[in-house]
Amino acid sequence: MKQFLLILFLSINTFLFATGNNAADNLFDRVATESTATSSVVVTFSDGKLTVENAPQSAVIEIYSMLGVSVFKATMKEPRQSFIIDLKKGYYIVRIDNLTKKISIK
Repeated sequence: MKQFLLILFLSINTFLFATGNNAADNLFDRVATESTATSSVVVTFSDGKLTVENAPQSAVIEIYSMLGVSVFKATMKEPRQSFIIDLKKGYYIVRIDNLTKKISIK
């Protein structure tokens, strides 16, 4: 089953890039760089709770599925903040300003 899902994921990504799909292009443009100013930001996810530490105040947090679909968006009000989020199993990309991280939900 995992091999099937991997092949499906790779096929979809290949199709999206071959057709020039803007959502996929924009997502992977965002993933490409990490700012040194925000490299001390710590992102953890456990038991349905996303915790962000050392993020600049008023930083925007965005979570995307691996297909580029936005599943969560919020603004930091404190340097350390937690959010309750219902995410299904899988991999997600967390973007905080110029920093991007990958998280895995098992």
